[in-house]
Amino acid sequence: MIENFLKCACGCGQRVTWHKRRKCWNTFINHHNRRKAKHTFESKRKMSKSHQGKNLSLQHKENIADSLKGRKRKKETKIKIGIGHLERAKAYVLKTGYCNIWHDREYKEDLKLDECSICGITDQESINKYKQPLCLHHKDGDRTNCHPDNFDTQCCSCHRKTHIAMDINFSADRTFAVTKTNKRSKIEIT
Repeated sequence: MIENFLKCACGCGQRVTWHKRRKCWNTFINHHNRRKAKHTFESKRKMSKSHQGKNLSLQHKENIADSLKGRKRKKETKIKIGIGHLERAKAYVLKTGYCNIWHDREYKEDLKLDECSICGITDQESINKYKQPLCLHHKDGDRTNCHPDNFDTQCCSCHRKTHIAMDINFSADRTFAVTKTNKRSKIEIT
């Protein structure tokens, strides 16, 4: 009897799994609950025939479009929602430590150069090699300083190496220099 209870209700005979959130056995295996609800060929043909040649009125089309737009809200509600989005964005900026303009994609794209300033790899080559586009690096290490002169375009590999060198520099009071040699980045720690 327990064996029949643990089988899928669609009749396939496969064993069901335990539902962790509801703390009970599932009735169906994933997507098997719609197995018996298939339309026959004849019912599909009838539905198709009933929809053929139908001309919807302009008013009917507008009603459909309005229903797909979603919930209608008053102007005051829209303003409150917009203010809530801004407050959440400000909280995110405070939490991450970046300046407000950092989250403006167009601003960052305008600052980004065509190739890495250290190794010379282009954006497309970076995507092909590292699966990531070129990124911007804060030269002084201060995330709140989003002045255009404070940015340097780097591939993810050079960016990582630069941050490793900066961490070593900050932790051991050393100076570091990132030099460009034969299309490869070289970090010298002195």
